[in-house]
Amino acid sequence: MVQITPVVLAAATLLGQALAIANCTQNQFYCGFTLLDSGANIALWKPKIDAALTERGLPADSDHEFNSLFFCTGPQSVALDEFCPANANFRCQPHTANGCGSGISPNDCCAPSL
Repeated sequence: MVQITPVVLAAATLLGQALAIANCTQNQFYCGFTLLDSGANIALWKPKIDAALTERGLPADSDHEFNSLFFCTGPQSVALDEFCPANANFRCQPHTANGCGSGISPNDCCAPSL
């Protein structure tokens, strides 16, 4: 039986965390859920997302964090573009969704929820 040592597990965990820390691409749009997709990203992006929301007078709750569209102003900085559900039946969608062009553009977008 193969035994996995704690050192190997720790190394794999650290590697996964290092790969999870993301920079956004300047001048692209990201849904909050795209930026907050893993534990390491939550620690990096949540304070920045919350600051962008409160700057515009919106609450920093999970609905606003995940369903808002953010504009990347630098590798690790964003500005709020819009809260997608402000338009009836809209949700933030990944760039691969039909409402965002099915991956033609690298930008996430606000689109009708299906």
